Amino acid sequence: MWQQQVAAYRDSLALMPDGPFRRFAEWAAGRPGCAERWLQLNGLAQNAKMAEHLVSGLFDAAELNRLAGLFGGMNAHLVCEMASDHLAIGLADPPPHDLGAAARRELLVGFNNATLHRLAGGGSGEAREAVLALRPLAHRVSFFRQSLDGGEFQTLADAFERLHPGESAEEVAADVLPVLTANIECTVAQVENVRGLASEELVRSGLVRRYAGVNRLLTKELTAEELLSTGLDTSLAISTLGYVAGVIAELVRPNPAFAEAIDRIEATLECAALILRLLNDCGTPLMEQQAVRDALLARLAATLSDATVSADAATLRNLLLDAGPRDALARLRKDLVHGESNVCLDGLRNLPATPDALRLFGERLALAATRYRTASTVLNTQLRGLSRQLGDSAICTMIARCVSFHRRMYARAYEDGVDGEYAVALPAVE
Repeated sequence: MWQQQVAAYRDSLALMPDGPFRRFAEWAAGRPGCAERWLQLNGLAQNAKMAEHLVSGLFDAAELNRLAGLFGGMNAHLVCEMASDHLAIGLADPPPHDLGAAARRELLVGFNNATLHRLAGGGSGEAREAVLALRPLAHRVSFFRQSLDGGEFQTLADAFERLHPGESAEEVAADVLPVLTANIECTVAQVENVRGLASEELVRSGLVRRYAGVNRLLTKELTAEELLSTGLDTSLAISTLGYVAGVIAELVRPNPAFAEAIDRIEATLECAALILRLLNDCGTPLMEQQAVRDALLARLAATLSDATVSADAATLRNLLLDAGPRDALARLRKDLVHGESNVCLDGLRNLPATPDALRLFGERLALAATRYRTASTVLNTQLRGLSRQLGDSAICTMIARCVSFHRRMYARAYEDGVDGEYAVALPAVE
């Protein structure tokens, strides 16, 4: 399955206009010694690992061969999504020196609007022109900066520059618009693969919710409840798992009960999406263990009451980074360090570090944990009912496996590399 995933990714590069990034990516994906590191850094390796985990033991060889091709396009889309996601790094909490934050926010809103127009039936030419019109907003953007591991990206791009006279590593990093163009077309291709099937609207509506939700995060101040509902919408779980369910039950192993179960499938995927959003933002320990939440809040309160606390801990953000235990913070730390949106941090992280701010954070954390627990209970009930309705447990097993895969991944700090995050570098070779 891995080779088919790589082939699909390389095919997807043809959706990009020719330019420095496309030439670099074609070189990196095919060059021995670089391909493994690039395909880990761009998220393909971890997505393929998840796909193999989902299907393990559930399908025969012929079914797996067909699924591999259909999953290839899905994972190519997820790779593009990670690149565009990284453009939002820093936007939830822009540092004073980030002079390009406002333009980057406008760039992403424009990209999301172009994608929504394309999903509504707009043509590929219109989408490309809409993205090209964003060029003035992209001149400060660099994938080296907009990355969880920009140093590894730069190392590969520097090697490309050395081996290809006339190419520039900096031009590779700045060549953002072709990636956004490919992202739009990979998004539409996912819908096209299920066109005319019962799952088509589930996939399309899940994608529409994704891009509209990201725009809300970028442009509005949201309440705690709105952050939770928007966090569910921005998760790719509904569209991705809806696509998986559709290609299995309508193409690979046709199931006549699938179309009648579509509403239950959507409700099941909404539960899974909320769980995955909360795991992604908060980490498994904080969502599943009251003792971990209590210990974190007690430690923060003790630090806050210490008369010798550093003046640098003037905000909740700095208090969390300075006093919060690394294992408990897990995912929160990633979004604090990189200024990314988070259901438990947005609207709170820059409040003065006071008992009132800590109380609000504790309430937000408790709300998230309650919703996680409720969604987990409902998901288990939905999966049992859906399995009975379909008369086949494969789809439900895959949904459950997707959740368990992320429970394990997000139990770790993102700095733990490939065991704790998608688009990060492989460990350095000794």
